[in-house]
Amino acid sequence: MKRTGDLGVVTRVLGNGSVEVYLPLDDLTLVSSMEDVERADPLPAAKKKPAKATPEKFDAQKRPVDLTKLKSFLPRFSPYDVSVQLIFEPREDEQSGEWVYQTWLINATSSEILYEVKMSLRGEQEYLRRGRAAAVSGTELGLLYFDELSDQPTYDCEIREVLLRGSGPAHRRSIKLRPKQFMQRGKKVALIEKPIHLYPVVETLGDIPAPTEDIFTYAEQNTVYRSERVRYVQRNDVQAFAEFPREIDLHIEQLGVDPTKLEPYEILQRQLRAAERYLNRAVNLGVPQVFLIHGIGKGRLKADIHKLLDANHHVQRYVNEHHPKYGWGATEVFL
Repeated sequence: MKRTGDLGVVTRVLGNGSVEVYLPLDDLTLVSSMEDVERADPLPAAKKKPAKATPEKFDAQKRPVDLTKLKSFLPRFSPYDVSVQLIFEPREDEQSGEWVYQTWLINATSSEILYEVKMSLRGEQEYLRRGRAAAVSGTELGLLYFDELSDQPTYDCEIREVLLRGSGPAHRRSIKLRPKQFMQRGKKVALIEKPIHLYPVVETLGDIPAPTEDIFTYAEQNTVYRSERVRYVQRNDVQAFAEFPREIDLHIEQLGVDPTKLEPYEILQRQLRAAERYLNRAVNLGVPQVFLIHGIGKGRLKADIHKLLDANHHVQRYVNEHHPKYGWGATEVFL
């Protein structure tokens, strides 16, 4: 590893210019850009851990475990490392092959909590999540992309215990992710067969169930499953709503990226990522209508943008009609 000097073995080549690397001295598997690794001599025999079996390679065809079901997940971190924690579950995007991390807020306490989590990149808010989380439950927050680890991702968390009369005191913590430390925090989970990254948010909150209790029965009785998603918009977002641009030009030069340093598939990924971030901000602010400028060209970008819109449950409908300003080179999206 060029940046850290660690020695490892490439166990898998990914389709997005990255490789999966196993570090035997740390018993850790991580994903790295090909530019950050270089060929080295084999590990010195004296430094290898004796009688340590190499872990099984991650099966790309195996579907990720649904953490909301808890049965295959919570018991491996209970009883209980911390009361409330942020969990990052690595997944491979089926369409782009890009590495992403599903972010979860895990409440491993016996109390219902109120939570607020604000996620920012380079100081700019990406999303804000508020709500209630039942005892011994997992709440899905959003996605963190592998290349966003270099954008100083920060999670500002506030946790309160729900009491019979109101709520308890606020427990606040700001978690800043750094690429090297993030990879080192990975914990191998046998059933999922990939490292889960954990960050404690609150270490003491309410009473923790006795370790002898059957966690499967407890989770089944106390977990509340909700199918609806609720979006909260702050009242002080009025100015941000007014200033939000109602269009985004997805031509790579307009995104401030030098296309000469990128492969065609990397350019397309950057454009789709910019569109997804733009839509997320529009949804969080309650913007009802936006334009995605993709141009005409060969139609590849427009086709992939429409696939992205089809998969976004916040999109009511979209049209690609001739417009006085954009011609045929933009798609109008209704959120």
